[in-house]
Amino acid sequence: MDPENTNLRAELEERLRFETLITALSSKFVNLPPREVDREIKDAQRRLCELLGLDMSFFWQRSDETPDYFNLNHFYTVQELPQHYVLPTQDDFPWYKQQCLAGRVLAMSSLEELPAEAARDREVGRQLGVKANLSFPLSVGGGQIFGIFSVVSTRAEGGWPDALVKRLQLLAQVFANALARKRADQALRESEERLSLAVNSAQAGIWVLDCRTQVFWATEKARLIFGYSPEEAINLERFKGTVHPDDWNLVQTSLDRAVQAGEPVNVEYRIRLGDGAERWISSRGRPHFTSAGEPERLLGVSTDITERKRAEEAFRVSEARLAAGAELAGLGYYEVDYGKRTCFLDDRVREICGVPGDRQAGFQSLEVWRCRRPSLKRTRENSGRKIGGRRRVFRFHPACGLW
Repeated sequence: MDPENTNLRAELEERLRFETLITALSSKFVNLPPREVDREIKDAQRRLCELLGLDMSFFWQRSDETPDYFNLNHFYTVQELPQHYVLPTQDDFPWYKQQCLAGRVLAMSSLEELPAEAARDREVGRQLGVKANLSFPLSVGGGQIFGIFSVVSTRAEGGWPDALVKRLQLLAQVFANALARKRADQALRESEERLSLAVNSAQAGIWVLDCRTQVFWATEKARLIFGYSPEEAINLERFKGTVHPDDWNLVQTSLDRAVQAGEPVNVEYRIRLGDGAERWISSRGRPHFTSAGEPERLLGVSTDITERKRAEEAFRVSEARLAAGAELAGLGYYEVDYGKRTCFLDDRVREICGVPGDRQAGFQSLEVWRCRRPSLKRTRENSGRKIGGRRRVFRFHPACGLW
């Protein structure tokens, strides 16, 4: 066989293998779940180096804690490293970092091509045995550079064909997109964790109603509040069955106003649990709409306010009993706050003592009373109940004066 044809065939076969690898990696990374990105990048580094006869591959990524710093998150080498090998840091390649942050692709066939200002980079490169290097800045949509992808040859110097650079640049963009999704997913998870911590501290549950499917997504706390099991599917009909029948119209009206008029949800209602127990719930939420103005979802938070409602009811009953007792006994009520210089008289005391209704501010009503009933001044110091040292509360009976 003609040697020239043999070489051409070998070259075409090698190119086919490379194109096949590029296609396979591109397809894999397009829809790769964020949690699998790191593992697949390591595997891609290995496969690229083996196919292209390269020796090292680096993935640098911007630090979340220190935005100006780049960490070496993924490193592959065909060589077996010494036990106490120290990986390079961004400080070892200041010139490379500066160039990549400017968005430049660096194709160096020899360390001697580096300029004088890259002395530090050249020295560290020699220590690592670098002969040739190809580096790509990583960004998405022309945004901020968040990473650098490099491949290195330690065996021989050599150029980087334009076709190879373009294909690797395309692959670098695929890597960038996958890493960007991973970073966004991580940021979202951290945000959700912070929100979950805040909500759990407030003993609240988060829920999301999909306006199209009428299905709820709910946190563990929300399911606990409403009495739903962890695996139970919750749709609007299931939720309706949980709400007290007498309160459903109130809840439904609030939901309808949210998705139809964009009003926030703010409603208190009762629910019935599986054991027959009745609880009071406070739910607040906001609707979200598509760009076309269609209702998309309703995001909200719910808390159990049963104890508050019981306390309010107990207070209401107590007040009613006190009012009824005062009415039966013919008592009047007044309160004097000496610190704020205010005085409150109920209608019975005003009627008994003839205090005009227009005397409201400050001590005006008290002064009218004192002029008409001199006994108040004499008995004030040894009557009433002292509150906080500055306020006195009295019960007044028309038959016997000040109590």
